[in-house]
This record gives sequence, structure tokens and C-alpha cells, in this order.
Amino acid sequence: RSFLALAVLTAGSAFAASPTPAVTSVIPANAAGALIINNLKDFSTKVSNMAVRLNIAKRYGMPVPPDLASYLARIVGVTQGLDTSGSAAVVVMKPAGEHPTWGDFKDAFIILLPTTDADTFMSGWTPGAPDTQGIREVTFSNGEKGYAAVIDKKWIAVQATRESLEQYLKRTGPALDQSAAVIKAVDDNDLTL
Repeated sequence: RSFLALAVLTAGSAFAASPTPAVTSVIPANAAGALIINNLKDFSTKVSNMAVRLNIAKRYGMPVPPDLASYLARIVGVTQGLDTSGSAAVVVMKPAGEHPTWGDFKDAFIILLPTTDADTFMSGWTPGAPDTQGIREVTFSNGEKGYAAVIDKKWIAVQATRESLEQYLKRTGPALDQSAAVIKAVDDNDLTL
């Protein structure tokens, strides 16, 4: 559930438009793909407003939190340090092998969440000490285990398996193409794949 909440927090942010997300600088060139989100706070507001207009609380008996991003962060034990105005991404790393199948992508997703203070952000996850690669084992508020690493003192990279996070940390080549066409595509769209 923790990874689902993190994925919803990240993927759902697609409705917000803002300047080119800084997270594009940490999406590796050797990724199979990425979902780039511009602004968590704007998304949170839009989704909450949409849920109210659709009368979700009455129809489905689900309360609508006024700040969805912070609500989802609290579900996974993050009470401080989330940069709700920051950009986020889900990066899909290329699985090993020449002809990967859909099942090979199971652990290929790396969630990148923006922080105002990475150590404060992870404090609710009972983080272990970082190893030589900077990877920490974390325990989410529901008891699930995962792995996290601080990227460029700004993002937290999260994954269920150490191996997948290690693959991300070995990223090769320059960051995602920063050409004018790519930047325009990211700027012009709320959600960029």
C-alpha cells in the first residue's frame, strides 16, 4: 500500500502546469521511460476540487482531503520535508535482457519525490544508515520495507527492491534530453511520458 500511495501521489500530479520540472535533470538517458509531473500542490488542489464537484464523499462514502498531496504523504509516514511545489517523476528503468517481458518491469519503477529537506522527509520512515551507495533501508508507517536514496540533495528515490534502486543509481549518460523540443513538450503538458 505504501508504494501505491507514493505512486498515486506522484502520478496523480499530472493535472498541474508549471515551468519545466527540475526533476528532468535526474531522469537518466538509459531509462526505458518516465512520467514527469510538474507541481504536487497544484494537482492536489485540482483533484480535491474535482472530487467535491463529483460529490465523491457522498457517492462513495470517501472523505475528500483538502490537501491530497499532504494526505497521501502522511499515509506513508511523511509528515515534513515534502516540497509540495516541486516536480516529481516515476522513472522506468530498462530491465536486464535483450527481450524483456511485461513481468520484467515489475521492479523497474523508481519514484522520485521532491523534498525541502531529505533527512526530515525520510525521518518518518525509520531509515537505516546509508550504505556506500547512499541507499537506506526504510520502514514505512504500515510496516512495509523499501529502499530510498537522496538524489542531488533534492529528491528521494524510492523502490521496493535494493537491486532496482542500485540500477537507477548507476544511471548512464546525460540526464533526459534537455533539447528545446523536449523542454517545450514538458512545459506544454501537465503530464509528460
